[in-house]
Amino acid sequence: MKAQQARLKHNYAVRKGLITPGQQCIICGIRQSQVVKGSIIEHHDDYDKPYETITLCCSCHTKKHLGTLGLPSKEEDRNKRLYDFWKRNSPISISAVARIFHISQPRASEIIKQEEARRAKLEAI
Repeated sequence: MKAQQARLKHNYAVRKGLITPGQQCIICGIRQSQVVKGSIIEHHDDYDKPYETITLCCSCHTKKHLGTLGLPSKEEDRNKRLYDFWKRNSPISISAVARIFHISQPRASEIIKQEEARRAKLEAI
């Protein structure tokens, strides 16, 4: 029952344009455009947080449920998703992003700065 409610809330937010679903598996990198429609899945780790999902392809989703897939921590994934959401929906305000991700505005700002620094460091390599 909780799983169905989480999916309904998440899908409603997507339809209303409040959140943008991922287009690429966070594990293997396959894109929605490379596979059959519906093969990229928004997976809920916590049904009490219907708007916090990770994007997986069918193969990686199956491995996740079988316990044979290593995933980033929920916090790392949330930080990446928050930053990606903020970049995709610019010029959205940080306060709006904070409300969508259910965190304080200072924390959202801190996450964005940390993620920018992390990505800049990776690009420098």
